[in-house]
Amino acid sequence: MRVYTEDATILPPNTEMIKGKKAIAAYWQGALDMGVKEAKLETVEVTPIGEKAACEIGTYVLKIHPKGGQAFIDKGKYMMVWKLVDGSWKWDSDAWNSSLPPT
Repeated sequence: MRVYTEDATILPPNTEMIKGKKAIAAYWQGALDMGVKEAKLETVEVTPIGEKAACEIGTYVLKIHPKGGQAFIDKGKYMMVWKLVDGSWKWDSDAWNSSLPPT
């Protein structure tokens, strides 16, 4: 959670946006509890937005092992806005969605 700004926003697929570190931590804990075991991000491009922000786009691969279910992999893309906060780059907005067809 250290990578997020205090008032960061995430925009997960198939749900409402989530704002603030505490709510984001609860979301990611739920993802871990449901079986997300590994996430791999690959940056495709980073575009500066002035001197204190940048936009990153990339791809992801999630390995998911649900309890009592069959393991599967989700692949998709993401867009993240970084902000420079007190000399450190932090995630301020994070949105992603799957590239796989709906099941």
